[in-house]
Amino acid sequence: MDYKALKAKLDEKVFDLAEAKRELLTHLAVREAGGAAGGRIPCLVGPAGVGKKTLVRALAEALGRKLLILPVDGHGLTGKTPVYGKSKIGEVVGRLIHLLNQNRGQDLVVLVDGMESISPAFQREVPMGFMEVLSLSHDYAMQLKHIDEPLDFSRVLFFAAASDIAFIHQELLAGLELVLINGYGDEQKIAIARGWIIPFAAADCGLAGQVELSDGVIFTIIRRYTNEIGLVHLSRLLRKLMRCLVLETGGSGQVKVSEADLPHLLGAPQFDFTRARTGSGVGIISTLGRSGGHGVLADLEVALVPDDNPSVILTGNMDSLFREVVMVAITCIRQRTGTLKLPLDFYRRYTIHCNGMPAGVLKSGVSAGLAVFLAMVSALANRPVPADVSALGEISLSGQVRGVAGVHEKALAAYRLGIKKVFFPAANEPEVASLPPEVRRDLALVAVSTVEQAASLLFADSANDKGQTTEGF
Repeated sequence: MDYKALKAKLDEKVFDLAEAKRELLTHLAVREAGGAAGGRIPCLVGPAGVGKKTLVRALAEALGRKLLILPVDGHGLTGKTPVYGKSKIGEVVGRLIHLLNQNRGQDLVVLVDGMESISPAFQREVPMGFMEVLSLSHDYAMQLKHIDEPLDFSRVLFFAAASDIAFIHQELLAGLELVLINGYGDEQKIAIARGWIIPFAAADCGLAGQVELSDGVIFTIIRRYTNEIGLVHLSRLLRKLMRCLVLETGGSGQVKVSEADLPHLLGAPQFDFTRARTGSGVGIISTLGRSGGHGVLADLEVALVPDDNPSVILTGNMDSLFREVVMVAITCIRQRTGTLKLPLDFYRRYTIHCNGMPAGVLKSGVSAGLAVFLAMVSALANRPVPADVSALGEISLSGQVRGVAGVHEKALAAYRLGIKKVFFPAANEPEVASLPPEVRRDLALVAVSTVEQAASLLFADSANDKGQTTEGF
């Protein structure tokens, strides 16, 4: 197999994703060489719209194989991912065997989409890999004469896709070769829109070569009409734009779209890409989380209320794990009141009220630990925090800032939403290195290893902005 020619064909069809392409080509090479690792199924993991299906479809075309996509996910009205057990696995495998039987004798590429929805509890709760279940069901179908001849699985290239690695069952992970696909920056989205989405959308509406969209217009659509790290909503909006242009112009002549035309064609903007707070505030800092596979921004407020019977109050939809994060931050500060020049008995004098906004979003996880610590120090020391600063990282009682998951998505969210500086765990530096160039250029990413280091850097910056001294930090 000519892998250089194969890569060239993938590059024609799919923008960037160099690491994911290399992983898939490596899998094919190992499989062709007869290596044991070739028996694992490559599973592309990433949020919606990052190119998982597109990449597998391009690979199938490059190999000259027919592609079969078997969706097994099914998001309910609650937005939660359902986890299917024995009956659903039987249904999925039955559909797959039926498809393979229909396409008998062909070289196929099969994409099983939605692996996070499959629970491997099968046949009296015995954990089994998906391929083992497939083989069992195939043998069962043979015994009952559902198919006349055995199927040749060796002629099938299996791939899988999932939106979040956290929801893939541990038993299934053993049989999967994970291929992580992260989101895109604005410049990458503009390049993809100009090179792929717009030409196809225009051609589908009979406007091939007739529509002129500047980078500024595309940027405005990205920032003010979408909030994603993938391309699902951007593609939908560009297709809608083309349909509206056909209605407006009758599909004849050249059309130039300006930013002023967008509210008329696409409606009022849905997002404000400068959503970070303005100015500085005491006891408030932005923190970054993850929801639906993409990063989200939340504000964390800390207020100190003089009280003869002090306590800790948590509001803003915080769960029990977040409460533990707050308790760790309080103890961390109590151990360092001398270093930080804070009142020694603050926990005896004040009720500490910690509030998260927006309240409609559940606050959970440990990655806000550093933000909680810095917001409390800000409130106790009466030191303002710039509105365009955010922090993430788990903290320990010893003051260490530990690595967290999803830094790539969270950094992209910070970049989209007007944050200019992010304090993050030094352990996550390799993940930060893979961010798009424009994000690394425009977003100050500050790696820290301890809470003292983070406080020193944050409040030194804010003090320098006001011409103050930084003693104690």
